Amino acid sequence: MTEHVLAGLLKRRAEMDGEAIRLRVRLQEIEIALPRLDAAIQVFAPAIDPTGLRPIRYRAPNSVGFGHWSRAALDVLRVTERPLSTKEIVARVMDRLSVDRENGPVRRLVTKRVGHALQHQRTRGLLRSGKGAGQVVVWEVI
Repeated sequence: MTEHVLAGLLKRRAEMDGEAIRLRVRLQEIEIALPRLDAAIQVFAPAIDPTGLRPIRYRAPNSVGFGHWSRAALDVLRVTERPLSTKEIVARVMDRLSVDRENGPVRRLVTKRVGHALQHQRTRGLLRSGKGAGQVVVWEVI
């Protein structure tokens, strides 16, 4: 069992290292582009000091509007002919949104959000859940 855990930890370490490299490269690109952009602004408005501008907060791509996950899950369930497991719903939602299903952290986030959305819609009386094969929970529109 420890080999499995260690393999997962090593893979996650490698993923994070790769992301850190990508972010450092992107930061260098931005640091090169900012003075050039400042110079272009100075051409059109010499009185403006671009370094004094307040930065615009970046909104993460996984930050979506209210009800987005519920709509996506319901859209998937409305066109299916059989009850689907949460895992199947998540896979179809990710495909519809063109999200990489191999990206573990994103997949876990989408699974969490879709799971909460499914439970909320069940509470509202729009969905019914039941037991599928094994311990799998399956969902269907009422």
